[in-house]
Amino acid sequence: MTSPDPEVPDQSLAEDDTQAETLRAKERLQAIVDDLARYSPGRSAHEVQQRLVAAIADDGLPEQPARWVEAVSIDAAAGRRTVLDARFAED
Repeated sequence: MTSPDPEVPDQSLAEDDTQAETLRAKERLQAIVDDLARYSPGRSAHEVQQRLVAAIADDGLPEQPARWVEAVSIDAAAGRRTVLDARFAED
């Protein structure tokens, strides 16, 4: 695809640094959620939520929406793994 503006270089989304950075952040967040799912069955949702918030902050990722954190924590406490993106689903 050619850019209509000669000052703007042609760049696909696959080559876009922002896209790559976003994917890396999602991968890191998925790893945190996966670890949480292994650790959390049988623990209280509140304890899991605190651990999730701390893990996200420790990794330097941005704070996630409270409703999302709550939902992921409830699922993890019940032994369910949250999949953030279809690319991270296990076969």
